[in-house]
Amino acid sequence: MIDKINISIDEIWAALESGDIGIWFWDNSTGKVLWSDHAYKMLGYYPNEFEMSYEKWVELLHPEDVEYAQLSVAKQLEFKNSFSVDFRLRAKDGSYKWIRGSGKVIRYADDGSMLYLTGTHTDITEKKNAEILLQEKLYILEEAEKIAKLGSWDLDIKNNKLFWSNEIYNIFEIDKDEFGASYDAFISLVHPDDRKKIDDVYWESVRSKKSYQVEHRLLMPDGRIKYVIERGKTFYDKDGDPIRSIGTVQDITEKVLLERSVKEQEIVFKSIFERAPVGIIFTDILGNIILVNNYLAELLDYEHEDFKNKNISEITFAEDYKKEQIFIQGLLNNEIDYYRIEKRYIKRDGSLNWVDSSRTSLKDEDGNIKNFISVVLNINDKKVAEQELIKAKENAERANQAKSTFLANMSHEIRTPLNGIIGIAQLLKNENLPKHVVEYVKHLNMASHHLLDLINDIFDFSRIESGEMKIINDIFSLKDTINEVVKVLYYRAKEKNIELTVFVDPLIPSKIIGDSLRVKQILTNLLGNAIKFTEVGYVSLDVFIKNSTEKSVDILFVIKDTGIGISGDKKQKLFTPFFQGDQSVTKKYGGTGLGLTIVKRLIDAMNGDINFISEPGKGTTFYVTLKFGIYESSGLIYNEKMTNLNVLFISDLSVSSQNIYKILESLKFKVTVFDETFSFENSKIDIVIAVHSIKNEEIINKILKLFDSGKAIIITNLNKPEAQKIFSKKPFIMEKPVLPSDIFNAVTKILFKEDIVTKEKYLTSCDSKIQDIHALIVEDNAINQIVLQNMLKQFNISSDFANDGLEAVNLAKKKKYDIVFMDIQMPNMDGYEATRQLRKIPEYTDVPIIAVSAHAFKTDADKSLEAGMNDHLTKPVSINDLFKALSKWINVKCTFSNEPKTYSASQIPFLDLQDLKMRGNEPGNIKFLVNLFIEELNRDIPIIKQYIKENEIENLQKIIHKHKGASGNISLVDIHKNLVEIDKLLKAKTEPKMIKNLFDKFFDQIDILNSYKETLEGARKEIVSFKKISKDDIDELKKLLLDNNLKAIEKFEDMKYGLSSMDGLLTNKLGIAILNLNFTEALMILEELNKKGIL
Repeated sequence: MIDKINISIDEIWAALESGDIGIWFWDNSTGKVLWSDHAYKMLGYYPNEFEMSYEKWVELLHPEDVEYAQLSVAKQLEFKNSFSVDFRLRAKDGSYKWIRGSGKVIRYADDGSMLYLTGTHTDITEKKNAEILLQEKLYILEEAEKIAKLGSWDLDIKNNKLFWSNEIYNIFEIDKDEFGASYDAFISLVHPDDRKKIDDVYWESVRSKKSYQVEHRLLMPDGRIKYVIERGKTFYDKDGDPIRSIGTVQDITEKVLLERSVKEQEIVFKSIFERAPVGIIFTDILGNIILVNNYLAELLDYEHEDFKNKNISEITFAEDYKKEQIFIQGLLNNEIDYYRIEKRYIKRDGSLNWVDSSRTSLKDEDGNIKNFISVVLNINDKKVAEQELIKAKENAERANQAKSTFLANMSHEIRTPLNGIIGIAQLLKNENLPKHVVEYVKHLNMASHHLLDLINDIFDFSRIESGEMKIINDIFSLKDTINEVVKVLYYRAKEKNIELTVFVDPLIPSKIIGDSLRVKQILTNLLGNAIKFTEVGYVSLDVFIKNSTEKSVDILFVIKDTGIGISGDKKQKLFTPFFQGDQSVTKKYGGTGLGLTIVKRLIDAMNGDINFISEPGKGTTFYVTLKFGIYESSGLIYNEKMTNLNVLFISDLSVSSQNIYKILESLKFKVTVFDETFSFENSKIDIVIAVHSIKNEEIINKILKLFDSGKAIIITNLNKPEAQKIFSKKPFIMEKPVLPSDIFNAVTKILFKEDIVTKEKYLTSCDSKIQDIHALIVEDNAINQIVLQNMLKQFNISSDFANDGLEAVNLAKKKKYDIVFMDIQMPNMDGYEATRQLRKIPEYTDVPIIAVSAHAFKTDADKSLEAGMNDHLTKPVSINDLFKALSKWINVKCTFSNEPKTYSASQIPFLDLQDLKMRGNEPGNIKFLVNLFIEELNRDIPIIKQYIKENEIENLQKIIHKHKGASGNISLVDIHKNLVEIDKLLKAKTEPKMIKNLFDKFFDQIDILNSYKETLEGARKEIVSFKKISKDDIDELKKLLLDNNLKAIEKFEDMKYGLSSMDGLLTNKLGIAILNLNFTEALMILEELNKKGIL
């Protein structure tokens, strides 16, 4: 049967093959599949190149078509239908061809299953590719329509059928499946107000046979409005009747809204441009004016037409336009975004008008500058006012300068006789006078200085008004400052029979950082006022710690009085300059009314705070809070023996007694107040402290007979000699006012035979084993060199000098020193750089280098350590400070005693013997050192005066700084204090003329010293510290210098100590010249020494 069928198929195949169709036959019972030759050739195979089967057919199918092709065939055969499926088969070259497979079942088995199937393969690749290409184009068109928001339509006019592309449905926001597209349906979607217009435009186009374009609105279901532009064209039949219209609809909502917004902005801009209260100018990049607004035209008195063909340079003052070029260039180079300047425009009448002009650039999309825009503000009136203000300021400054000159002159006229009083007080202080006279002289000296401070207050007010007053912070003892103020004011209170009491919290740090002079001014003023306005009662000063941290402390000063008080209407004006309440107060108490103004401004300058409460007739209390840095945190140094010390306190029931009782409690004493029931038998008493008055004299004398008077302290208003006459026994007398530290120190002296507060010790001897220690003193001041050398000698340490850092480095390269003492501020090379250079020398990596500087702050010490130094000593250096440094770094062992050496230099003015003892200066050297100090000062005084005249602040500060250290080292304490103040003010850039009073005081002090110069002339002969300089030494040095022999350096090193004792300044210059190998200059200096008769 199969053979017969095969024959039959062959005949059929032969007929179909001629039609370019492939034939296939499938025997489902055997799985055998037959392909015609053309079916093979269609895929590029030879006929029967491989055996065909159903599985092979599946293998040739494109992977994406396998499932689809099988399911499609199976589904169609299931209903015994013929089938036709398009799929891709793999050709021999690996490409795929689209095949349309058609077929049907031609015989079923008895059980109804398929038995034989046959069909055809047709190559539809070209057709399919064309369809795919068309689909891609349609897709691209559809996407393009979406991007452009442009839809297309096609209207069959005769049948009223309307075709819309998908994008039109998107534009109209309607569902394609729910809308029956027709012309009438379209019209219904148009905004009601536009429907007639659209209908008329369309049919007019049809009648006129012209294309049309029209904008209209669409009304969305939610009430929104869209804007579209519609374009269309109509086609006609041969009879001229319209049959078809095609066109587009584009959504232009964003464009319409943007144009509307731009138009609105243009209206707003135009309104702003024309009505703006500033001038606006548009120019091109060359400055040619394009547009100006009304404001600018009116400002310059031009018509708008006048600006045509004008350049901005033509309306700008030439000098200003020239200055403006640098900014214009900055804009053009994109270095700046805008600039703002003040310049002058030229008005029509030629006059100038000042304007504030801000200019920026306008750029295109590529960032290229196309135009400039300037905004102009009229500031002509302001400029005129400024010029008038400058003139007024200059006039005011001239008037202020005249006032300051007057105040300075008056200050000088008052201080001249006052300095004479101070000088006499200084001389009397060092005379062998009775103790009570010594006290008078002491208070005379303090009062004189207080008067100087008051004169300075007047000068300060002038400086405050002109903004020239500066706060200068330094290290000081608040206790000492308070003591100085109170000791002066106490006698003023005593004259008025007013109690003046003082309480200072014992825990207040011993050394704080602040402006001690200003603190003194504040307290003097407030306490002075309190005493002035109090007739009966007391004035008290209480000082407490308000807040504290590790580095700072807020201290509260409470000044209370029982005086006349301040009425409510006067309180608001209390700190107003020259305000004094009323005329009756002014007549009775006097004064200028500046005191509290100065106080308030000083406190403000110190970032402090002042408040007060007052009641007329009952008194006033001022509360002043000031912030200070902490330099030395410890207050009083308590001894364990002092804890719970048993004190019998005899009160006179006065305010002063209440204050003393408060002090005793603050010192942690166990206090028993005496009354009639007291008995020594029933009480353990270590010391008696009594506040003396006439009321309790008898009681005190009785107690002194029952108790060891050597362990009794009497606090009295009387001076010591007067008090001693009253008491039969000899107690320890203390004059009021007393501070906690005074009582504390007195008790320790009486009970424990020691001064715990000062703890001063005096060097006795040192271990002779350290005599091989050699030190290098790097210091540019001869006096400071000698002082430190003599102090080191007391420790058996020898030393060499270097006059600056450069010389020190050169010496260190030749000789190994065990310790170096390094000044900071020196010529040629300062101490910091010298230290860094020394540390580069291998032998000096571990040698102790001790900074010796007049700079006392922790930041200065930190800077020294950063440079490579090991420690920091502050000038003037005490023997105790030096011992601490030496014992720390080279293990010095010495013994100290409580008693100082005997000194015999009492005739030298300004010399403080107590300070001299503390510094450990040798008595035999002090006259020589003072004489050397005078000589150096006399050489520098003309230079100092020249610097003052030329306002050379920096150079003046350097020379003052040098003499400040020297004066402190030789215990000229008053001169040192004055130079400290000058140095601080010059560092703060205060002009010399503003501190003329301090310089005048300094010059007066030097005049007084010079008057004693004759008594000091022979002092050189007393010095045995240096090798004597002979004529042979001088001749040898000269010869070496003339021969340019480098041995001159060694010779100078051998001679320089002796030369320094003759003229330290010239010796320094000589050393620098020799070290720099400038032997010609060295010979000239040597000749200068010879001319002075020094050699």
